[in-house]
Amino acid sequence: SDRLRWMTADIAYDGNSPAGLKNASIGVLAPADPEMLGVGHDRDAEAISLLGGTPDEGEFLVSFERLSRLARIRKTGDVWSPVSAYLKTPDEVKSFGANTGFEAATVIAGGPQKGTIVAIAENYPDARGHHSGWLWVDGEPLPFALTVTPGYAISDAVSLDNGALVVLERHASWLGSFAMRLRYIAPGSIRPGTVVEGELLMQAEGSEEIDNMEAISVHRNAANETILTLMSDDNFNYLERTMLLQFALPETYARR
Repeated sequence: SDRLRWMTADIAYDGNSPAGLKNASIGVLAPADPEMLGVGHDRDAEAISLLGGTPDEGEFLVSFERLSRLARIRKTGDVWSPVSAYLKTPDEVKSFGANTGFEAATVIAGGPQKGTIVAIAENYPDARGHHSGWLWVDGEPLPFALTVTPGYAISDAVSLDNGALVVLERHASWLGSFAMRLRYIAPGSIRPGTVVEGELLMQAEGSEEIDNMEAISVHRNAANETILTLMSDDNFNYLERTMLLQFALPETYARR
């Protein structure tokens, strides 16, 4: 969370629909690491992705937005170790504003780029006005760009098994109105120096029971369907809600 908390839980279902959470645990991320126990911008964790192992025992990539950095952290059961390393950051990090830094971060899960780390800034346009993103190749952050949807910022991304990315975009206003988009980025289309547009998967407005959508993940269910799970951020205020939504992705995308 934005305040350095983690939570794990099992999703309970009513048929195919999420109905609640069970077996929940909550705690503080990496309590032994003084670099991650600062106040305010030091704690602004935004995205998490599995680098290796399993969710119960593995190494994770965690992105931080305001004091922008990408950390490697190991988890064993409910115990999170201190940060083992930070990835090299691009020079542009020095120019990031308070809410413009690393918002989306994931690891490409398949194809020739399998294992490559990808991060996209929330709202940091490059010289051409596109969203700024980076691929880490041999430890070096190499830039690419994602076209801008007017009024939308980047909020998260996830990789499918075939190496494609699904990027979550959200629109938010001070009046509490929200909108979201999901964009499909074909496998292998993100390369250093490229500008990528992708394909619109879905778009929704606040009237369609969404909120401030900021997180996305993917798994396959018992029926071998590709399920996208989205979560919103209530920012600790009464105008926003924490919501968990799930959608089945058509297999034409999952198998491209």
